[in-house]
Amino acid sequence: MASLEVVMQDYFAWFGLEESFEIDSSALKRAYLLKSREVHPDINHGDDQLDLASLNNEAYKTLKNTELRLRYLVDRYDKGVEGENLSPDFLMEMMELNEAIMEVKMGEISDLDSIRARLDSQKMDLQQLIDKYVTVPPADSPDHNWADIRQYLLRWRYLDRLEEQIDLTE
Repeated sequence: MASLEVVMQDYFAWFGLEESFEIDSSALKRAYLLKSREVHPDINHGDDQLDLASLNNEAYKTLKNTELRLRYLVDRYDKGVEGENLSPDFLMEMMELNEAIMEVKMGEISDLDSIRARLDSQKMDLQQLIDKYVTVPPADSPDHNWADIRQYLLRWRYLDRLEEQIDLTE
């Protein structure tokens, strides 16, 4: 029988998967479907079934999404409380991109392609930085600099928001 403690402690163990930055999506889905049947409140009538079903869904949603999975692993291993301070250079670049998007919205300029190209370039650079970490399973490398990965993910979120603004502007 499933337990709340297991799913809350380790999503990978819950689904019987090896902890990794990369994941076999078909194996994850199979494990999710099996667990869904196991914890479904209509099939098993335990006290914790609704909570287990909810946590099962949350674990699946987290592990199937690359960004959420990275955030989960960072939160799991980064025991230090690092502030979410970004470099002044990155913040200046984001401010310039925001201003350029505003100028497009106000009709002062019309070149969204160059703004999108700058965003794409930033995302490619970040992806390369993240990729160097995802080649080694987290448990096998205590040397991972989790604070750096957290920073990369925070930058990615900024870039996603700017991309959404551009999409709304087009």
